[in-house]
Amino acid sequence: MERLLDYPHCKELKVNYRNNPWLQVITNCFRPKEAGMQKFRFTAEELWLNTFICLDDLIALPAGEREAAANRLWDDLNCELRNEALDMGREFQDEELTMVTSWVVFFVAVALGWTERPDLYRYSETLIQLVARHHDVLPQLTEEYIGWCDASLGSYMQEHLAQGVRLSDRLSKRGADILPAQLPPAKVASLKEEAIKLLVFMKRQLKDSTKPVMRQGDYDRMVEAIGRFVTSRRVEPIEHLIQTNLKATELRYTFYLVWKSCWKKDIERDKVVDFLKATFSQFSLVEKNTLHKKFSEKVEGYSYIKVEK
Repeated sequence: MERLLDYPHCKELKVNYRNNPWLQVITNCFRPKEAGMQKFRFTAEELWLNTFICLDDLIALPAGEREAAANRLWDDLNCELRNEALDMGREFQDEELTMVTSWVVFFVAVALGWTERPDLYRYSETLIQLVARHHDVLPQLTEEYIGWCDASLGSYMQEHLAQGVRLSDRLSKRGADILPAQLPPAKVASLKEEAIKLLVFMKRQLKDSTKPVMRQGDYDRMVEAIGRFVTSRRVEPIEHLIQTNLKATELRYTFYLVWKSCWKKDIERDKVVDFLKATFSQFSLVEKNTLHKKFSEKVEGYSYIKVEK
């Protein structure tokens, strides 16, 4: 996993992980320093990424190896950042590299403190001492952090540990696609529930007809597919495409209204279009570009979902 990122990758992280409380706090603390760097231009996104690489590496170690790893963390990280910067041709001043290394190690220390696990937070003090030994940034950094931190950091850390998934494993290599950040379970449940409330009409009959909108089995499979989609926000193929008796235009506009009313803040529009294409048989012969362009196009006489303007 690269420690230094190019601009497009930093921008993707900023968008995909904008609700991550740790990225928010690190950004608020670090942006003034980032703006003041003359050469290295180390970003808040890179600081956040390196914090979790180091944190996840420590957590993954056997208990008997953590103390030695914690004691050499500052030196190891400084060397890795220096070597990667040289490989990438990114200029830096020694003072900038020292400052950046100290910021990362500080946030690893406070992250360990939020784990509430004695076998982990016992190393927080070791890391704080390393920062104090190498740089005079500690008083200012501590003040900045205290000004921005809140209980959401602890909630996130508990969830991170419970999932057992390294954040660094959820991020791809530089320049490739990035996996969306995981949403809290309560948020996922809300996204699914709100959508199903709007889609409940699909269990009933078509307008002005005794024909069902879809078979019960297909409805159940649609609900399952929606659940998987809002959980991962990734489009996964299904074995058998789902069929409805809605017109393709009505089905397309239905999901546009679901996205607009329920998912807009958390799921990208294009992902919902891709979900339609991968899930419903009515779109199997429709060009993806056409579906993207017409996604929000109103349908004359449509009345299945009524949303407030």
